[in-house]
Amino acid sequence: GQVEAASTFGIAAPYNVFTFSNFTGNGTDSIGRMAVGGDFNPGGSGTGSFTIASGRSGDSPAVYDLVVAGNFYNNNASLGGGSMFVGGNMTWNNPTLPGNAVVNGNFSNNGHGSAGGSISYYGTYSSTGTLSHTKMTATVANPIDFVSAKTSLTQLSTYLAGTSANGTVTKSYSNYTLNGSNSSLNVFNMTDTALSGFALT
Repeated sequence: GQVEAASTFGIAAPYNVFTFSNFTGNGTDSIGRMAVGGDFNPGGSGTGSFTIASGRSGDSPAVYDLVVAGNFYNNNASLGGGSMFVGGNMTWNNPTLPGNAVVNGNFSNNGHGSAGGSISYYGTYSSTGTLSHTKMTATVANPIDFVSAKTSLTQLSTYLAGTSANGTVTKSYSNYTLNGSNSSLNVFNMTDTALSGFALT
């Protein structure tokens, strides 16, 4: 029924961060996997730094811990585990990449860094450091259909927005504790202003 359907986020379920457009968060860490439907650009200026999936160090190179539909920019940061897919160009200065990177556009690294796997790119390659890299003969399909995901997740959001809260929210300074006892679906009401600089337990 509706409750069962509402309790699943489909293709977005494995991700801590799932956006339909650009991501500009800066100077922090997603802890878990990320999917970005636009550009990944910490700080929005091409000079920011953002650690990706630091809590996923056990993931194999066969797992995409970051999927970016557009372009990727990052500086002096790391991917905690697994591999990454970039649908556009990738500029990552001094990367720390435990697995592989698949880049449908150009790859650029104005620094050094390390890669446990290989950088596979379709466009051009430029790096002042020594990273294993391979030029692809064709682009790779995006592992996520963001258009379809936006449609289904927007419908789910509309349904949840019309559902009465059945859980409680307790605040202590900047910490929020969510308590729910429903075995199928727990709904909580929080204002958007409360989500700035908060910790969730």
